[in-house]
Amino acid sequence: MKKLNNKIDMFCYRHPRFGIPNLMLYIVVISLAVWLLSIMDSSRTLMSYFAFSPELILKGQVWRLITFMFIPQDTSMWALLFFYFYYWIGSTLEREWGTARFNIFIFSGVLLTIIYGMVIYLITKQSASIGTYYIYLSMFFSFATLYPDTQVLFMFIIPVKIKWLAYIDAAFFIFEMIATPFPFNLLPLIAMFNYFIFFGADLISELRSKRVHYSKTTVNFNREKQKRMLDYFTHMLRESFMYNFHQEELVYMTQEEENFAKNFARFINEANIIDIFHLFDECKAMINQNANAKIIFFDMVLNVIVMLIRK
Repeated sequence: MKKLNNKIDMFCYRHPRFGIPNLMLYIVVISLAVWLLSIMDSSRTLMSYFAFSPELILKGQVWRLITFMFIPQDTSMWALLFFYFYYWIGSTLEREWGTARFNIFIFSGVLLTIIYGMVIYLITKQSASIGTYYIYLSMFFSFATLYPDTQVLFMFIIPVKIKWLAYIDAAFFIFEMIATPFPFNLLPLIAMFNYFIFFGADLISELRSKRVHYSKTTVNFNREKQKRMLDYFTHMLRESFMYNFHQEELVYMTQEEENFAKNFARFINEANIIDIFHLFDECKAMINQNANAKIIFFDMVLNVIVMLIRK
């Protein structure tokens, strides 16, 4: 799983424009429209045309491969709360991972669900109950893994950390697998396999070491802060280069920055400064495209090290 996850990271780094930006917004808006139509359609005739049905798909109704994603799990007013909650979770994950990685996560869950539903029908001639519940659940578990101490108001009153809600959902998840007959009980595992691809290696490592790996603070470290940090890097690069000329009127640094430049400036020269400037600009452009910041900065550090030792 770790190798596959690394390949996904590399793909996202090489193709930062892959995917649909703000994907969760489109899913929620379309689902909301379907929910409104379902309220007006008391006979649920419209929903029957959207539902996943392997038999009808094989007869040519291929739109069901997509439309089942937008059928709401609940047709009551509570659905509005679920829409908002999952939009919040999805948009946060997209900021954390980048557009490409988030799209791969969502669509891999959808694809695995479709494959499972079709295979089960071809084997048993029975249609499994296919929907987006487990896809959303995998997204919820991902959020809880990354931000376990985030608090939400349970029933709008009780503040509770999201990790405790995830534990409760995990208990129901296991119970449902046990209570459902084979092979239909495999749906939760198959539909949530994307979660295990993204987090499996870390979960195994955590179980072995008994340590918590995910103490995330980057949820508040958004793209604007990342770009401001790169702007500051550019500023210090320019000032360090000018410091080499020993012309005080050309240098604009605080005393703390000047103390840093005394040791750093000797590594900045005509052979590398332009390339480093261009590297920072490329990093800003990729952040604007919502690429994975961790990969961007890791690659940037490696390149800067090589450039700094260039004579």
